[in-house]
Amino acid sequence: MKSSPLRVPEKRPTCLTEEEFSALLQKTGETMLKRLFEFAVLTGMRLGEIQNLRWSNVDFEKRLIDVSNCDGFLTKTGKIRVVPMSNRVVELLKEMRADGIELTYAFEFNRSKVSRSYIDHKFREYRKAAGLQDDVTFHSLRHTFATWLVQRGVSIFEVQKLLGHSDIKVTQVYSHLAASELHGAVNRIRIGSSDETELVRPS
Repeated sequence: MKSSPLRVPEKRPTCLTEEEFSALLQKTGETMLKRLFEFAVLTGMRLGEIQNLRWSNVDFEKRLIDVSNCDGFLTKTGKIRVVPMSNRVVELLKEMRADGIELTYAFEFNRSKVSRSYIDHKFREYRKAAGLQDDVTFHSLRHTFATWLVQRGVSIFEVQKLLGHSDIKVTQVYSHLAASELHGAVNRIRIGSSDETELVRPS
């Protein structure tokens, strides 16, 4: 007799409110990291994608970021994807370009791409200083990006594309956030009401 695989209960992702994220930025001392944190929450890009973001992958004219495989880095799905830049992301990257330093990577520390261990260490330091919970990690910024989008009425399908999820099931974890928006939809069905669409009963 075959046993059923153990099902892991779904856990809602940890995300930040706008006030919490603002507190994090206020406690972040290094300009580069402050920009990196803001960039992460405005693009939803994974840490590895941000670490390996080269200036050659940024198209200011088309306002797009090319997330692709390169030496020493493979995207999570192995596929190339394109991330659209908001007005603030364009502004942020142009501010960085205006510093006048010729760099290969968008985010560098000591003339080389910033390391994961350094980012994680500094994030924990500033998270604590901002009084945030211990379960808030750098990856929470990606969850925050998705959460803020859904809360503003962006569809789950659009969020899926923006996050680069290959399966909509992964993105469904954010669907509960849009539940309140669905009340308007279900209230369109009114039985016996003259000013609302009525439910058609089968004959």
